[in-house]
Amino acid sequence: MEFPGEREFREFVKNNSHLGYGFMMQAISQAWQQSDPVGAFTVGPCYKQVEVYGEYFHLVDENTRQRELIIRVRDNLWTWAMNLKSHRLTREEYGKLKEILQPLFDEAKALEAKQVI
Repeated sequence: MEFPGEREFREFVKNNSHLGYGFMMQAISQAWQQSDPVGAFTVGPCYKQVEVYGEYFHLVDENTRQRELIIRVRDNLWTWAMNLKSHRLTREEYGKLKEILQPLFDEAKALEAKQVI
């Protein structure tokens, strides 16, 4: 399957190979960046992700902040829970506390192990 203008473009590339493929790619990339600053750095479904959630480095920064927050909250809750040991908890109270806190502890542990950014 051939796209409209593809044959002419391929012919242009072939006839101008003396310019160098890297030069041609850079020129095309710059033209694309000028016409679509966001789309030039994305392809296909990725463009929709950028459009909805923001640029890649913004996503990485946000992910890092969320990861650090989860771990910090987990650590603070751990300290709080250890202080509760000095108080007598019933088995039922301990079960409720564990039900609330365990998913957070598991997620923080998984994040630390993966070093997710």
